[in-house]
Amino acid sequence: MALLRCPSCNSKGEVLGNDPQGRFRCAQCGHRFVAGEANATQEYNILADDSPPFLPEATVERHDLLLEPSWRGWVDRLAKSRGLSESELIRRALVEYAKRTGFSDPPPRS
Repeated sequence: MALLRCPSCNSKGEVLGNDPQGRFRCAQCGHRFVAGEANATQEYNILADDSPPFLPEATVERHDLLLEPSWRGWVDRLAKSRGLSESELIRRALVEYAKRTGFSDPPPRS
């Protein structure tokens, strides 16, 4: 276990393990980051009462969509105009499409 500082808000939090590729979410500000991006406090193997743990992110399989650059830009602009990430926009669009076409299998829970 180590103490790291969030790269966004600089709050201190505990992480288990030493994997620099581990993904975490800051309990204070919600910033998502890779452990290697955080600032190390050089403090190890301690349980700090005042430091909330950084929450491990669920592992997500990444699937790149094979889109032409013009489509990729369009998806990006649409997502930003709705205040969504590209992945959330695509999830919502797929759920709506499934409903409209009568696909009865429910989407996975995130």
